[in-house]
Amino acid sequence: MRPDLDIARHKHVVANLKRASDHRVPTVILFRNPDDCIPSAVSRFRPSLAEAVQRYLYFYQYVVDEMKSDILLVSFEEVTQEVEATIRRIGSFAAFDVNEDRLEGVEERAKERIRRRTKRRAKTTERISLPKEKREKKKNKIREELVRHSKYEDVRDLYCQVQDLHKKQGQHGQVVYESKT
Repeated sequence: MRPDLDIARHKHVVANLKRASDHRVPTVILFRNPDDCIPSAVSRFRPSLAEAVQRYLYFYQYVVDEMKSDILLVSFEEVTQEVEATIRRIGSFAAFDVNEDRLEGVEERAKERIRRRTKRRAKTTERISLPKEKREKKKNKIREELVRHSKYEDVRDLYCQVQDLHKKQGQHGQVVYESKT
């Protein structure tokens, strides 16, 4: 365990990025396809579609424009499909040792922790952050609205920019920026 390790909540807030940058804290930024991310946020946390689109644009535009160092971009797919490799990559980036003995079964332990936390906080598991059929139907409806949103192309373009930055990162997460001179 690392009692000195501070982790920001699952909130995509520019203030967290600014603070981390000011204090030179290595920062892991989770990114996700807006076709999945925005409907998930709307169905789970209930902002309007317009607000969720604006939040996505504001947050990731800041990442693209301002976060030049000390960041590691990690895709949602990496986190959910390559859990152990992603933990190793984060450990390498943030310069902390990963206990290999604890990696086995880490994904199931994390899901069980989500279930327990949800049961403690709510009388219902409706807002649990694991996939549910009812929520998937709601997200599909929101997704249909999203593709018709006036800022949809902006969101898609920004996502491509984030993906490009992610591809430029080396194993340790540093983005190599080319000089424009």
